[in-house]
Amino acid sequence: MENQSGSFFTDSLSPDDSLDEDQYILRHSSPITDRDPCSTSQCSGSKDPKEEEGELEKVIAQLEHENRILQGELKRLKWRHAEAGEQALLGEVSPDSGGSGSGDVQSEELLSEARILRHHKSRLETRMQILEDHNKQLESQLHRLRELLLQVQMYAKCYIMGNKKKISLANTRPVPLGLCPCC
Repeated sequence: MENQSGSFFTDSLSPDDSLDEDQYILRHSSPITDRDPCSTSQCSGSKDPKEEEGELEKVIAQLEHENRILQGELKRLKWRHAEAGEQALLGEVSPDSGGSGSGDVQSEELLSEARILRHHKSRLETRMQILEDHNKQLESQLHRLRELLLQVQMYAKCYIMGNKKKISLANTRPVPLGLCPCC
């Protein structure tokens, strides 16, 4: 996943750049099945089990890759969140520079910066929550795809062992391991 918004992996963000990131995250947080409806065995009733297995392995690899990227982005956001909190604390404890006129200006600047940092912090927390939810969704999809891959392997094994029944993977429900209908 390349940097499509121009600010996905940069360290300094303006509020406009983070809007682009939010849109990028939301666009890529839809389930993999929404993006490519025929990527699983539901659309491939007549494919060879080995071919289906290969496709499922590709989908699993893609999900694992996307998961790693999202984990990295989550770590980066947590780091930036902690850094923003430290900066806010340092800004609140720093002593005034002296004169009453410059102190008022400086305190106004600090208050303004604190407001901006609080707003940015809330946006980062929202984005972290979106990323965590998407990560859970990807892990769930990965688990389901692994189960489906095991089921395809089980049916292929039954077919190879001599059972010539036609098994339509598109019309069967997941079968618990060890309960293959053809064995």
